[in-house]
Amino acid sequence: MSGQRVSNIAVKKLKPEPSEKIIEFEMREIMLKEKEVELQKKESDNNFHYAKESLKYQLEDYKDIRKQETTKKRMTLLVVFISVFMFFTFLMAAMFLDKDEILADIIKVAGYVFGGGITGYGLGVQNKRDRDKQAV
Repeated sequence: MSGQRVSNIAVKKLKPEPSEKIIEFEMREIMLKEKEVELQKKESDNNFHYAKESLKYQLEDYKDIRKQETTKKRMTLLVVFISVFMFFTFLMAAMFLDKDEILADIIKVAGYVFGGGITGYGLGVQNKRDRDKQAV
């Protein structure tokens, strides 16, 4: 019987307060984890909206770049066309004025310039491809 008495005294000495504190602590921890999950969700939503806006602005930038490239190509073609037209006009004038020596020299120079231009263009295209490959 004295064994039961000791256990009764031990039970009376145990207070329910520590278990309530543990439960309260666990509840606070659960609330903190809920807030953390909520903040992570907000961060994820913010990242999604940021990525969406970023893609929108990139699309606009690429549209402007394509427009600029198109304008640049048009201007280049226009300059080439005018240059070729003026060159042939000059050749026709030399033919009508019977300036065969000048015409022959002009054709030689044009051949050299054309050959050099084609070579330079080919090298430029090859260098651009190499730079594009390195950039990727």
